[in-house]
Amino acid sequence: MGKEGAETQTLFVSAEGEPYVLRMTGVGGKEPGSLEFSAFNEPVTVTPPSASEVMDLDKLKR
Repeated sequence: MGKEGAETQTLFVSAEGEPYVLRMTGVGGKEPGSLEFSAFNEPVTVTPPSASEVMDLDKLKR
């Protein structure tokens, strides 16, 4: 658990087997919310975006 100003962040980790992160929560602050993780060790299929959906960050800096 961590606290910064009015915001508290908590990280939940499995107590048995592999130490997987199960949930992250944020209370207070500008952007409170939570994330839940599942499907550990499951294959993931990633499809890259098309060229028209990619932004060149160096061009944005100019």
